[in-house]
Amino acid sequence: SGVASVGSAQVGTSEVSQGASRSSAQERLLQNSFASEDLMDTIKCRDIVDSHVTGWKTCPLLEPAVDDNTWILRWAMQLRSAKAVFVVYSKAYRRKCLVGSALMKEAVEIICRHSMDSTFHVYVLDPQQSGEDPPILKTFLDIWEHDYHFEQWREFLRGQGIEQMLQEALPSQQVNQAMIVVDTDIEVITGFDNKHAQNKQRLHLSKGMRGTVIEMSIETGDACISFSTIKTKQWVASGNFCYLAANPARPSSFLATLSQRFSLFSRSLQTSWASADKDHLQRYHSVVSATASRWHLSSSAEQAVWERELQYADAALVLFSENYRTHCTPGSQLMLQADKILSRALTAGFRVAVLDPGMNGQGPHSVPLFLSDAAEYPHLNIESLRSFISAHKLQQLSIASPPQPLVQPDPVLFKCNHVFEEVTLLQPRSCSECGKFLWGLNKQGQQCRLCTRIMCRSCSTQVSSSSSNSSSHWA
Repeated sequence: SGVASVGSAQVGTSEVSQGASRSSAQERLLQNSFASEDLMDTIKCRDIVDSHVTGWKTCPLLEPAVDDNTWILRWAMQLRSAKAVFVVYSKAYRRKCLVGSALMKEAVEIICRHSMDSTFHVYVLDPQQSGEDPPILKTFLDIWEHDYHFEQWREFLRGQGIEQMLQEALPSQQVNQAMIVVDTDIEVITGFDNKHAQNKQRLHLSKGMRGTVIEMSIETGDACISFSTIKTKQWVASGNFCYLAANPARPSSFLATLSQRFSLFSRSLQTSWASADKDHLQRYHSVVSATASRWHLSSSAEQAVWERELQYADAALVLFSENYRTHCTPGSQLMLQADKILSRALTAGFRVAVLDPGMNGQGPHSVPLFLSDAAEYPHLNIESLRSFISAHKLQQLSIASPPQPLVQPDPVLFKCNHVFEEVTLLQPRSCSECGKFLWGLNKQGQQCRLCTRIMCRSCSTQVSSSSSNSSSHWA
């Protein structure tokens, strides 16, 4: 039902530009999500923030009743610039929060934003509950340290079916009815990297040229635009966007002008870490931000979001600490992430660094060195992770399927002229002749085609020699 179901106060295009100027002034922005029935409670919260909270401003409200596909893109772009969001968790909100609804789309964007930035906070307020009235929001923003009722809200959303939507592309990335207009001649002469694609061609845009936005990255603001005159699709950097607003003349599209500015796209560094290592992660994040400006460190805690980010990441960092090794057990989220990373490492160009924060030389300052030279450091300590995961899987397999006692054929009843071939065993086994354990991940032993006995290579050779003198297969 578009923005109408979320509820908004009417604002002009000027307020959108005002929001951009607020961000440039380094003021923290606060986004909101609410049902239309709760407009008055939302306005009270916004007034408290704008009038009484130093250093904070609320994001401009979208135009009411804009029934088009671009409202979620504009709302999500505001969310990306915001440092917090408050959700009016009323009865009307809970009633309207269904799969595919506007409120659920906003919830997906909030969860993804929250998982990617540990400094982003979510405040869930029920105006009908005592102590959760608008003034409490001022207290939260003044402290700005913790979420409020995020886990309870997240559990409610699970019950409403949000996991299905988290497996799909972000709602803001599904916009395909948008239009971009160029108001000046541009030539982007520097090739740039994007986490979705790499563009090494010069991009010539003439004044008045129009294109359709096929996809937009909510993490970077980069847009994939199809220009009709070029007959091709191009990724354009967010640094080239200087204005983004609803087009009153065409409510089913938005206008965006392009500036002469150009900024390199950042590359994505995915991370896998134990929850107890959050402080270590922050230190790595700070060093990467300060010394590797082209890299963005992603630290999503939501598994569905994490897997989607890994698909587009250029490298991965595993904090291989004692906490990680303790909690990376078969079936755990860390084990699942390790499998995904090792599988992704088989892709050409994808790099993995496995670092133990407690080891000398593997601290935060080793990451920029790893990122700076792909030729010298294609992978860093990846074998440590491979060996650790393989050992745990083998141990789990041994526990789940202990070796079964072998039923030895009665030599009095028959004698076999063995015909052996290599066999890969899915369960731990021992040689039926000498009793030694058959080690390895594949082709561990030799199995006879006739009697199906499994032996080690040495015993199979000896048994074959002794049975070759027999005149028949069965006696």
